[in-house]
Amino acid sequence: MNAIAVELPSGQLVDPFDGQVDIKRKLIRCVGAPSERFGEDGLRPLRAARFAAQLGYQLDHEAEIAIPKALDKTALVAPERVRDELDKMLRSPCPSIGFLVMEKTSLLSLLLPELACCRGVEQKGSHRFDVLDHLLHACDAVPSDRVLVRLAALLHDLGKPQTLSVDNEGNRTFFGHEEVSARMAEGIFQRLRYPNATKEYVVHLIKNHMFHYEASWTDAAIRRFVVRIGEGNLADAYVLRRADMYATTGDKVPREALSPLADRVQEVLDRTNVLSIKDLAVNGRDLAGAGIVAGPRMGAILKELLETVLSDPEMNEKSRLMELALNLEKRLQG
Repeated sequence: MNAIAVELPSGQLVDPFDGQVDIKRKLIRCVGAPSERFGEDGLRPLRAARFAAQLGYQLDHEAEIAIPKALDKTALVAPERVRDELDKMLRSPCPSIGFLVMEKTSLLSLLLPELACCRGVEQKGSHRFDVLDHLLHACDAVPSDRVLVRLAALLHDLGKPQTLSVDNEGNRTFFGHEEVSARMAEGIFQRLRYPNATKEYVVHLIKNHMFHYEASWTDAAIRRFVVRIGEGNLADAYVLRRADMYATTGDKVPREALSPLADRVQEVLDRTNVLSIKDLAVNGRDLAGAGIVAGPRMGAILKELLETVLSDPEMNEKSRLMELALNLEKRLQG
């Protein structure tokens, strides 16, 4: 496939290994003995899986059966090189093709054992797929230009095997799986040496991927939702949630599925300009001037003031907040 050359200046193709035939057959094949090629560079098995995802090709049978025998070599590959190949796979048209190759050849168990453990964990209820297939469908459903969201989709339910509980009637629940999934994803990012910014952002998306809007939400509930997700993160959170919904049954999710929430959020945002402590009508200097000592107690008071304003934006007046802050200070002192 990639062992074809062009002779210059004639332009004649040089194809000693019938690469053109492999391209027509959509086949990934090693030049020579696969065991030798994989033994030369432990990253090549993972690159084979990545090519499958990028091109929609299949692995040659000989190459496929040689990969499990080369895992000890792959285990020695630098984490950064593994990470870069995974990122390329996530940018592919259909990442699940590559991850399924990884599963079949035991690369997944070696490099992402947390993901491999999701195979066979049934979810029941409205879920059509086990946890691993659910994650792969969700990953595919995210547009390829949103790699960080694809990464979040791939890992967002990692904690389900650990949090699985089955009652006497056979009902399955996964309470708190989003928190466990976030911690497990953080461990993967540390192991593969992802940048801190990537780790923090994707972990945040995973931790907050479970939201179910109801029309009964108050404006205060909407404001707290925005604060929890982060106004700048809303678009990605919506994309992740839609992918999660799609991967439940594999049925297309109507474009307007999250419109009631998105419209309501925008409506509230159009009327709200206080979403963080820095937006309050008072700041730390004001509190310090009133005798409140800087430190954890002042931080707690500022957080309580924000909670008050999120519930009632009209409270965002300096005199009101200073009075409340002083009352909180007395209560904390007592």
